[in-house]
Amino acid sequence: MMRRILPFLWAMYAGIGMMAQEITFNASVDRTSVATGEPIKLTLTLSNAPMNSSIAPPDMGGLVVVQGPFDQNSFSMINGRTSSSVARTYYLQATKPGAYVIGPATARVAGGTINTSSIRITVVKGESGTASSAAAGQGQQKDPNLFCTISLSKNKAYVGEQVLATYTLYSRYNRLDAGDYDLPKLDGFWAEEIDLGETS
Repeated sequence: MMRRILPFLWAMYAGIGMMAQEITFNASVDRTSVATGEPIKLTLTLSNAPMNSSIAPPDMGGLVVVQGPFDQNSFSMINGRTSSSVARTYYLQATKPGAYVIGPATARVAGGTINTSSIRITVVKGESGTASSAAAGQGQQKDPNLFCTISLSKNKAYVGEQVLATYTLYSRYNRLDAGDYDLPKLDGFWAEEIDLGETS
């Protein structure tokens, strides 16, 4: 009887191990070379960690936080394998040219810690750095709990080639009705709105 039970238990344990996902913690930026006044998007992504895990921000190395942090949570289950992630986003700016280093961020997970790698940023002198900084400050004064960004699938395109523009609204409010909005006028483009559905 014991010989029949042990292989079954081992098979169950092996199956659970296959469904488990590796815990990872990464830091990334949308660019490593910018002009003064231009925003830098810093994203800290903690994947497959327990719910009681926490993220400590890194030393920004002299870069100024102009918006954030904003958290975005995701969860998925595919063929019995579950995965989850928390993405914490900061928007940074440099007030003067130079070399900057964003230090490692720390996540506390199950009694231990995980660190990201540091990131080097090169900032050059920008012609409209002061104006960009002033515009960012005005945006913060309107509502520091809301922030909207736009990203393009490509920066160069041929005539007739499709370019996807994605608008992302970050909010600290628990409930927000984002149904009433006006998109900017797109001169020279034929545009069609795509519904991406609800995101967590």
